[in-house]
Amino acid sequence: MDTEIQQPQQQVELDLDRQQKAKEYARIRRRLSYITMGIGVIGIFILLFTNLGIWLGDQLQVLSWQPVAGWFPIQILVYFLILILAYEFITAPIAYYSGFVLPHRYGLSTMSLKSWLGDLFKGLVLGLVLEVLAIEFVYLLLALQPQTWWLWVALAMLFFSVVMANLAPVLIFPCHSTTYSATGSSTTRLRCVLGGRPIRGGASRLDGRSISPCCKRVNNNSIARAILTPRFPVCSAR
Repeated sequence: MDTEIQQPQQQVELDLDRQQKAKEYARIRRRLSYITMGIGVIGIFILLFTNLGIWLGDQLQVLSWQPVAGWFPIQILVYFLILILAYEFITAPIAYYSGFVLPHRYGLSTMSLKSWLGDLFKGLVLGLVLEVLAIEFVYLLLALQPQTWWLWVALAMLFFSVVMANLAPVLIFPCHSTTYSATGSSTTRLRCVLGGRPIRGGASRLDGRSISPCCKRVNNNSIARAILTPRFPVCSAR
């Protein structure tokens, strides 16, 4: 009888501890995101209210090749590459702490620094390609359709959103959410913070969903809502 009474009490204490960790993690992530956004806002104000943006544009006048009147693709490309890479360089310490240190501190990731840097580099390259294409497209429309460019941009954004909503789960998400071997060695143990159970080899899943490689979480956004909550299912070996 005493054992049956103690088990619910222990479960309640464990649930409260996990919820506290979830709140701490979400609070730190939120503060870091505010800092990152603040850096971006400060950068925009510097470009708008100083001569830095004009000076940089003047330095790139040698790249003013225009296949279409009013459109300077190479100059635009180099200009925004400099700005984006400068922003990424300034926020790199925050990205490292938020994406690598913090998940390891709370037991939400087992990814090595080398693997994390590899994923970061791939994400940066993909992001640069998409951002540059979007910027070039907007400036091309400004040159071709100066009166209705905003309408074409809105239609393109709508189309892109619909396409990505349907293709991302098929083409992109499987690359980052795959069934994987939880350990490379039979003697290594991974402990899932969600349920406190050790995981040995095999695929690790949460509520029927595969966890991303070298990681013990579904995604960052779900942590604040679902991770470490009383009804959230524990990790199970498969």
